[in-house]
Amino acid sequence: METAKMNRISATVEDFVRKHIRSVWQLELLLLIKSSKKPLNLSEIANALYLTDEIVSSGLKDFERYGLVGPSYIEPHSYVFAPRTPHSARRWNKQEKLMASGASLLSI
Repeated sequence: METAKMNRISATVEDFVRKHIRSVWQLELLLLIKSSKKPLNLSEIANALYLTDEIVSSGLKDFERYGLVGPSYIEPHSYVFAPRTPHSARRWNKQEKLMASGASLLSI
């Protein structure tokens, strides 16, 4: 019974994933930027994820529009995890905790 509870994700997380994550690489992109201790440029992200600059660029534009990443004001042409609103930051942190706890996104 406890396992079933752990594998369920909240409606908020499910809604976020359905609306904003079209592929696993997009989730990996967010997690990479979030975990980085420094701003990352397009090539660094593309190399880390084994993707082309064009694909990464499209994902970054989407996440900028969603208010999750933004340009670095320290390093030109680089990106940082930057939720636009406190609500976005809280929502992402909640989703990240649920994913870390073993909640399955595969059933979405």
